[in-house]
Amino acid sequence: MARSHACASRGEQEGSIEQARANAGRYQYDYFVKTLGHQLDFDVNSNADRDRIIDMMTENGAWCVGTPDDLIATIKRLDQESGGFGGFMIQATEWGTERTETGIKFITTRHEQATAYMADGYSRSGDDIGTALVVPGPGLQNASAAIGTAFAASSPIMVVAGQVERDMIGVDRGVLHEINDQLDTIRPVTKWAQRILDPRDVPEAVHEAFYQLKSGRPRPVEIEIPPETLADVAEIELLEPVNYQRQAASADSIQRGRAHCTRIQTPQILQGQRVVQIDIDEAELGRNYENTFGIAGDAKMTLEELLKAVSVIKPASESRQAEIEEMREEFFGEGRALEPLHSL
Repeated sequence: MARSHACASRGEQEGSIEQARANAGRYQYDYFVKTLGHQLDFDVNSNADRDRIIDMMTENGAWCVGTPDDLIATIKRLDQESGGFGGFMIQATEWGTERTETGIKFITTRHEQATAYMADGYSRSGDDIGTALVVPGPGLQNASAAIGTAFAASSPIMVVAGQVERDMIGVDRGVLHEINDQLDTIRPVTKWAQRILDPRDVPEAVHEAFYQLKSGRPRPVEIEIPPETLADVAEIELLEPVNYQRQAASADSIQRGRAHCTRIQTPQILQGQRVVQIDIDEAELGRNYENTFGIAGDAKMTLEELLKAVSVIKPASESRQAEIEEMREEFFGEGRALEPLHSL
């Protein structure tokens, strides 16, 4: 196992060494003491003990602290000495990611499910799209619970998953993190999913992903990328961003809804449905309840247009309005002053 702690420049190497020491101490303490309940004879605040932990953890491997060039040199040395190695871990830290120039805030978690739930919460709390980055196979499966929640709640999140090497996809060799038909496992809880094998296909795939996220019923989408695709270099053409507009119901649907409402002498809302159902997804109209009338379109825009259309309806008489107010007071009155709760 090769463990690396990369720093942005040679001048920051001392800070990287300190970060590596702290991470090693925290890892040993959290896993062996907190999780397994073992007693360890070291001080997590002692640099000497932290260095001893690093030596102990990498007795049969290598620990690299330095710039990306140092990291590459370590990989080449390991390859020459052993013919390869089983795994490789890069520890990313806040002090390193703060120096990125992408304008993207990268937040790490301890589990893929938390990653996808955070993306879901981010999307629900504003107008932006939350993105979850996960490893392939079990990583994507770990995230599937949160993706399924977002799917059921019509929450748009972008999931970017890894894949095994291109020539290993679908051959069932048992390589690390391999699962057969990874795309098929995630399709039931995504609106759209695609595998990218050629880096030249990235712009079109991302463009389509955001079209799916921002049009129609909002739901998660997933893109999976093998490691070679990430490493490949290719000439690409970025597509112009598109401002996707809300979709109101058709004018014909609004007029039919108006005609339906004008025929009602004393309209009342007894519960959320069974009179008029408005849904962005036409397939949902009448799915769970038998509707008197269904309209496909964005709820906010459709209601605004429907209110304009029915504004000519003659208001209820004063006596009828008084009756409605009395019913409203009777219905909500008991809930305004709850009696103290008593134990049984």
